[in-house]
Amino acid sequence: WHEVFSVVRQDVPRADPISPLSFEFFEKHVLEDTDLLREATLFALRDGRVVGFSGSFTGAMSGWVDQWLTAVVREERGKGVALALKLGVIRIAKELGYSTIQTDNDTQNAPILAINDMLGFVREPAVLSMLSHISKTN
Repeated sequence: WHEVFSVVRQDVPRADPISPLSFEFFEKHVLEDTDLLREATLFALRDGRVVGFSGSFTGAMSGWVDQWLTAVVREERGKGVALALKLGVIRIAKELGYSTIQTDNDTQNAPILAINDMLGFVREPAVLSMLSHISKTN
């Protein structure tokens, strides 16, 4: 999972340049996270190789799932893999008794925004991430 995550995150829109994440960091902050909802974290395989995933965590509010990241390797994009993963998470969340799925998207990621729109996700006001570099002269 870490290997595929390391590849697909290269294409996730972001404000800051991407830096590699070690397996140890991934293990601590994803695999060992007590909120990781393993039952609703799905993988897409092609010829025994992971080509996509949708990671889910328990949400901040009771009854909520936080669908963290749905991502597919470049050569498998446009084939319905992300849609199948998201539909699988929705099905499992319902079976587990969850009532709401929350996800975040960058406004530049048109393909996943289109999928989320099609699935009935409701857009909310944008969230801005801000950074200030403080120098000794400030």
